Order: sequence, then structure tokens, then C-alpha cells
Amino acid sequence: MAGIAVRKLREAATTHKLKNIAAHAAFAAGRFTLHAGDADAAAPELERAAELFTAANLPHEAARARLSLAQALAGKHAELAANEAKTAATAFERLGAKRDASAAGELLRTLGRG
Repeated sequence: MAGIAVRKLREAATTHKLKNIAAHAAFAAGRFTLHAGDADAAAPELERAAELFTAANLPHEAARARLSLAQALAGKHAELAANEAKTAATAFERLGAKRDASAAGELLRTLGRG
């Protein structure tokens, strides 16, 4: 079911040429892939989502994508994961998103960086 939703988001993004829809499609694909257990395949989707959200001036969504990217990288690339988690935490704190900042802090602690 989630795969169908991701495909429909990608189709809408292509049809309407909207970066924010493309960003949501990449984020959904990355999260779906991450939860399916393929962190290596999820990482590029989540990185693309973060870049597109940033370009669309959607800082909270960009930070959420970076936190998910950090989760995807944590297993094999702890240093990169920590950098992404720190970037996300800083953005969440600036935005006043306490719950998200707490999640980023928890990941940093898990990585031995917080």
C-alpha cells in the first residue's frame, strides 16, 4: 500500500513539476525503504528529500528528512549520521520543534555523540 502511495506522489510531482511534491515523494520513498530494512537504498532518497525541502524553503521538513537520513546512515557511517543528526537537531531547536529535537538528541546519544 505504501509503495502505491509513493508511486502516486512521484507521478504527481512529475506531472505538476512541483519541488515540494517531489520532496514529499522522495521522503516517503526513503522512509518506506528504511522501514523495509534497506538503509543503503533509503539514504539517497532521504538526502534528495532534504535537498528538495531546503530548496522549497520548508525547513522543518528538511530537518525531518535529515534525521531520517541520519537513521539510515547510523549502521555503517556513524560519523556522517552524527553530522546529519546534529544539523537536524540545530534546525529543530531553531524552529522550536522540541519533540523532534529530542529525537535527534536521542540518536546522537545512541551514536555516542550527545
